Amino acid sequence: VMVELCQKRYGQVLSSMMMGVPLGPPSKLDLLGNIHGGLLQHELGPILQAARVVGAAVLPIDRSQAATRSRVAHRLWHPRLLQGLLSYAAYSLRRQRDASSMALPSDAEELRRQLEQLCPAAHDVLIDERSFYLAQQVSATAFHGDMVVVCSAPMCAHLVARLQKALQMENPEAGAQKLLQLAKRNVPVWPLYLFAYGIVPAGISAYMLLSAWESFLAPALEVTPAVGTT
Repeated sequence: VMVELCQKRYGQVLSSMMMGVPLGPPSKLDLLGNIHGGLLQHELGPILQAARVVGAAVLPIDRSQAATRSRVAHRLWHPRLLQGLLSYAAYSLRRQRDASSMALPSDAEELRRQLEQLCPAAHDVLIDERSFYLAQQVSATAFHGDMVVVCSAPMCAHLVARLQKALQMENPEAGAQKLLQLAKRNVPVWPLYLFAYGIVPAGISAYMLLSAWESFLAPALEVTPAVGTT
């Protein structure tokens, strides 16, 4: 059984199973851990439990969550892209809370299209890149016998297409080189975001307040001393 988990997330799910403590969903502030097509974790607990019951081997084949988060952060350099990811997160969470309607096979493609439309940069990292990474891992570790690949619904169609291309790839070394590139964690960009969205707006606001004080408020509050008469 090959699952859409990295080694770290697989270890966390396995530890919760061994301790008998169910692993709950991540914080709502963790967008990539909550949205459809994001970083699955607690949802795969029953899959791992079922694999243990039948004695099947489990292989985590996803890219590390640190690399995925880093690549998403590097792509969301524009406020419009960040707003798009937030809009998709709100849409995804609403779909998860909508328990009145049954899930349909077409829902997965609809979710993927929503992500692609609202935030193409996140779609490239979460769907395109990871489906390529998973397909390369599956083709590299495939063996004779029964094999099951468990992935999130929005990635399913892309993964099938990538698997077909991986099996027909004439230059496996090129695929391996791209796999190493996608697995790299980029330089942290949070200092840039802090500077662009925190320090710069705060500096501009402080400058505008100081200018308003010196130009309008201070002169209006200035008291002219009275001149005495003799």
